[in-house]
Amino acid sequence: MGIKIFQVDAFTNEFFKGNPAAVCVLEKALSEELYQKIAMEMNLSETAFVIETADENKFKLRWFTSECEVDLCGHATLSAAHCLFEKFGFQGELCFETKSGVLKAQEHYGNIQLDFPANKPESVERPIEDIQDALNCSDYFEVYYSKTSDFLLLLFESEEQIVMLKPDFMKMKALEFDLNVHGLIVTAKNNREAENYDFCSRVFVPWEGINEDPVTGSSHTLLGPFWSERLGKTLVRGYQASSRGGYVNVEHMEKGRVTLTGEAVIILEGILNV
Repeated sequence: MGIKIFQVDAFTNEFFKGNPAAVCVLEKALSEELYQKIAMEMNLSETAFVIETADENKFKLRWFTSECEVDLCGHATLSAAHCLFEKFGFQGELCFETKSGVLKAQEHYGNIQLDFPANKPESVERPIEDIQDALNCSDYFEVYYSKTSDFLLLLFESEEQIVMLKPDFMKMKALEFDLNVHGLIVTAKNNREAENYDFCSRVFVPWEGINEDPVTGSSHTLLGPFWSERLGKTLVRGYQASSRGGYVNVEHMEKGRVTLTGEAVIILEGILNV
């Protein structure tokens, strides 16, 4: 059968920037094996599978890396919404049934706004020498953890420290934690007034087959509340300082929610023959 497939660069308005995701739009669900094989074939940080339902503007949504299924992915959700708006003519609010509950997306002044759960991290006490070794750095950082997303967040003093990190991903995968950790976020405040963002970050997820994720929506469900509280601002803007780079606007809402806002561009579309 032929499956409509798109490749989208998310959290950017430029080709070859942001975070690439594949999006498959399906009339019915596929087998677990086929989901994983398609994701392996696409070999991107995430492949999103959108399955239509009988209800208007409601879909089932699943995300796979080349190695496994994940519970939450921001950039692939944004990519899926962009394809539904741009190529399938949907309008208004889209609702996605996912492993992380119902997620919503809508067009917002030329961007796409996502309604996601907030995953505020809390300070934790732990030795940092093993993480320093995995990051190939000797800089001090504070450690925070979100038990609702399993991300460990490391707060550095400067953006320069973030940019200069050259992690050893084999050592990182071998790290032992007394917490359930699925990824590492490193972050620092932006101190350059000429740059139009509040904080920078990088994200490492070698445990799921993604050494460095280019621009990560799910990490901003932590970063948004974290920096909103520290900076005293409801709306904050993050720059993910990977080699591709991208921007995420985050608004910390009431009732444990955040909105993530960004742009996307479709770089490839076609038919997947399986």
